[in-house]
Amino acid sequence: EESGTCGGGSAPDERLVWVAPSAGSFTFSLAGSSYDTLMYVRDANDGSCDGTQLGCNDDSVGVASAISATVTAGQQILIVVDGFS
Repeated sequence: EESGTCGGGSAPDERLVWVAPSAGSFTFSLAGSSYDTLMYVRDANDGSCDGTQLGCNDDSVGVASAISATVTAGQQILIVVDGFS
C-alpha cells in the first residue's frame, strides 16, 4: 500500500506509469468515478515508486480527485489511484 501527503494507504491502490509526450502541464483526473477517490503522482524517472511527489489530491471534483503537474518531455510519472478509506 502506497500513501501520499493527502492520505491513502487503507484502500487497495492501482499504480500506473505514464511517460510525458512533451513538456508542459498535464491534468490527471478521476472525474466520473463511482467511488471516493484519492490520487497522487510521483516522479518515476529513477525507476522506483518513491520518487518526489508532484501532487496529491482528495476530492477535487465532488469526491473525485484531479491533479495538474508540470513535467518534461519523456519524464516518467507514477500515478497512484487510491480510495478514501
